[in-house]
Amino acid sequence: MFFFWLFFSIDAIFALIVFYFLGEGLVDQTVSSNNLGSWLLLAMTPVIVLATGLSLKHKNKLLWAKLVVSLLAIPGIILSLFALYLGNQNWH
Repeated sequence: MFFFWLFFSIDAIFALIVFYFLGEGLVDQTVSSNNLGSWLLLAMTPVIVLATGLSLKHKNKLLWAKLVVSLLAIPGIILSLFALYLGNQNWH
């Protein structure tokens, strides 16, 4: 149960990050009608993962729920560690 909520929280944080950048793009008009479909697909992916994970958890299929939420959380953790590694480099 712990890993489900851990991965779920990580997915929720990444969903908020995606929605933040979508909102920023809408404000400065870099998200236009040309690329709005791509942005909506990108924004709906974490929402679908979170909803599917919760649905499976409520149906007492905890193993499948963990698998679904880990599909987005594990690459997100790896990407975050890579970004932290790059942020600590001396680029002189």
